[in-house]
Amino acid sequence: VGTTNTVVGTIRNDDVPPLPTLAIAPLAADQLEGSSAGSTPFTFTVSRSGDTAGLSTALWSVSSTAANGADFIGNAFPSGTLTFSPGQTSRTLTIGVNADTAVETDEAFTVSLSNPSGATLATATTTGTIRNDDVPLPSPWTYNWANATPLANIPSILRASVAMPSPRTGEPPLALTALRIDLKDTSISLTSTGRTSGWTNNTIETTSQTTRQFITSSRSSKLPVVAAINTAPFDLIMANQFQSVPTNIRGFTVSEGQLVSSTDYNGDTFKSTFLYDPITGARIENMASTLPSGITGSLANQPYAAPTSEVTLASTLKVATSGFGIVLSNGVPIARDNTLQNARSALGLSADRRYLTMLTVDRAANANQPNGWQGATDFDVGTILLGFGSSTGINLDGGGSTQLAWWNPGTSQAELLSRPAAERFVGVSLGVVYRPA
Repeated sequence: VGTTNTVVGTIRNDDVPPLPTLAIAPLAADQLEGSSAGSTPFTFTVSRSGDTAGLSTALWSVSSTAANGADFIGNAFPSGTLTFSPGQTSRTLTIGVNADTAVETDEAFTVSLSNPSGATLATATTTGTIRNDDVPLPSPWTYNWANATPLANIPSILRASVAMPSPRTGEPPLALTALRIDLKDTSISLTSTGRTSGWTNNTIETTSQTTRQFITSSRSSKLPVVAAINTAPFDLIMANQFQSVPTNIRGFTVSEGQLVSSTDYNGDTFKSTFLYDPITGARIENMASTLPSGITGSLANQPYAAPTSEVTLASTLKVATSGFGIVLSNGVPIARDNTLQNARSALGLSADRRYLTMLTVDRAANANQPNGWQGATDFDVGTILLGFGSSTGINLDGGGSTQLAWWNPGTSQAELLSRPAAERFVGVSLGVVYRPA
């Protein structure tokens, strides 16, 4: 009686709860890198399992033997610290990959977790793959003049007729005709259409004729022109395009040291000019845009005295002719219009200014084009001249004016080399004169 028969004991836990585990896995980690400016996010999921009541952290880093630091934002392999707040079970890790246009192989990279605190690592590494989405650019088109033939057996004038693959998918090849003239040959010189009777500067300057007629009339005047191309833009009246009529030339034009047309001062369209004299050779440049002293207002089709400075410059030249713009400069095609297609006429010069290329591109009717024609764009012309070996180039009067012709000694007549749908009477032609020693 009065005796206690039971007692309670307590077993105290002395074990630490297991730490939560961290595991990394890809989320959106196998992607195209992107080809425009900016970056592409590659994402990974880091999961925390177990007791998530506390705070957990881990370091993360990227490494690769295929990719390099420049492939990632910051231009270095990224790294950082990932933190889980109490109760948080998942984090998304985003790694920015730089978009570029370089053609590369697919590049794998590794994302690693390390130095965990308040957690252990269950899956410490995973991989991502940067997929190349850049297409190799086609090799620039080039022409080997060793495949050309001498024009009329003249070794210093080579002739090429080429079907060039179109730079646009699904279009037929471009029909090119080109002459390469070696200006170093002392038997070669250049000439061009001269003043018409009753010449008035900026109003009535030449009489229109086809390029074949220019060759024939030149030879009738004892000037042995063997080839010619249409050149300068002129005031075209469509009703007179197949008639010989007085016309006004656009841009600075010279024939045999005589000024034919002053610089066009109404804008920048006709400032690009080809100039040639036997002493300093040929060059392509933009003429000055400053109005002559004492002249104001619109000069469109208004007669005015030829500026003394231009008359003086003309006297130092054999020929000069203007065009619609420089399309090739120092070996780089100029990013002018790359949409509107048409027949084209152009001149190109090699870097040493030894070789002059006369180029025509034929056109074909195509209702799907904005102007109804399929041919070459301004940008195409620069690219084509580059492929023919030119370093600088000028786009001339094209479209229905395009024509390249030669004197066929076998038939004793001027014949077309290009294939225009019809021969328009043009304002100016540039001719190649050949006088063998």
